Amino acid sequence: MAGLYLCLVLALGANPEPAAHTRDQGIPIGKGRERPKVELTAPIGGWTVGRMVEVAGSVSDPTVDPITVSINGDRYLLRTANGRFSRKFPAASGKIVVVAMATNQGGTGTAQVTAYAQVAPVPLRAVLTSDTDGVYTDLHIWEWDSWASNRLRPPVVVGHEFAGEIVELGREAEAADLLAVGDLVTAEGHIVCGHCLQCRLGAAHLCQRTQIIGVDRDGAFAEYIAMPASNVMRLDGIPTEVGAIMDPLGNAVHTVLEANVPGSTVLVLGCGPIGCFAVGVARAAGASLVVASEYNPMRLELAHRMGAHVTLNPSADDVLARVRKLTGGDGVDLVCEMSGHPSGHAQAFAAARLGGRVNLLGTPSRTTEVDFARDVIFKGLTLYGVTGRKMYETWHQMRRFLRAGQLDPRPVITHRFPLESIAEAIQVIKDGQAGKVILEIGA
Repeated sequence: MAGLYLCLVLALGANPEPAAHTRDQGIPIGKGRERPKVELTAPIGGWTVGRMVEVAGSVSDPTVDPITVSINGDRYLLRTANGRFSRKFPAASGKIVVVAMATNQGGTGTAQVTAYAQVAPVPLRAVLTSDTDGVYTDLHIWEWDSWASNRLRPPVVVGHEFAGEIVELGREAEAADLLAVGDLVTAEGHIVCGHCLQCRLGAAHLCQRTQIIGVDRDGAFAEYIAMPASNVMRLDGIPTEVGAIMDPLGNAVHTVLEANVPGSTVLVLGCGPIGCFAVGVARAAGASLVVASEYNPMRLELAHRMGAHVTLNPSADDVLARVRKLTGGDGVDLVCEMSGHPSGHAQAFAAARLGGRVNLLGTPSRTTEVDFARDVIFKGLTLYGVTGRKMYETWHQMRRFLRAGQLDPRPVITHRFPLESIAEAIQVIKDGQAGKVILEIGA
């Protein structure tokens, strides 16, 4: 996949060990000419995750050009000058095995160096995501349920919401001069192809070849992560803990703003973290009435803190009757269905006014039965399915709300844990007593 890449340090904790050994492994092929001898120095500067490290050495036969260098199985051709060679590479984590090979008519000479990467201490924040909005994420992977076991192909590093500091830029990203080492950033977690019909039509959030970090490719719970520069967004003063939740916040921005919100009436069904974000977005976008419906009292309180004018608990309130009363019998202009539950779908269609709109983000775990003639067609409803964030319209809308102070999602962040306490963080989510959970890594 073409693109500009950079590295973000996202964790601490390798077991640093010094460079181990160098050895010559000459393999004779023919007679007459002497096989080349290769010397490979220990990596200059030491292996430090997220930094560039120089691999250098020499070959006894100065006519050998190029030579082959392999780093953990990845092969590169290096030009030589008077028998010497060097090149800088980004450092990976864990055990590093470097092999240099030079061949002439006399045979092949090799040298090998083994080292262990050390991790540079750069703090960051990552997010542990739950399934309270019907989104199959880290909790499903932790439980290794049917979705996770069918979708993921281990080994894979999980974690798909994060914010961090740029510690190294790829060559093309550096030349573009759009980002800089030291920038605090977050990133769009969907890697798209740029070539399918949807990408070419400007709907990259629907890319046919989307890869989600932490699901389809390595994610953020690691020492560092490489991302296409086009996916990276500078925070520009936005707090890093907010940057770490801009991915799910963007789901809410997409859901709400795919409607004409100013002056409208809005019902949010399901107040998991993204539902609570949707309440705040609707208020920021100028809705005249925002009603939130949720069974969990703790989450309903979060919706209130995010700005809901009215909060309803279906276990005690007749949601449809209250909505009709609040809207003069018409129903609401916009329903944001965030629960993914079949009863939520039925309630959404019933609560929307004639000619209204229902935007659906919640992901159902089973089939929903709908009377389309009664609930959709004859009501003239517009239905919109939400996936991801518009790339990158949603991000620009979200950044403007945040930087203007019109939207503050931090009330939804209810818990903070060090990465080492991830089991405790998972349990809080499973108990239904958490909004967004921040994992502090290396802070």
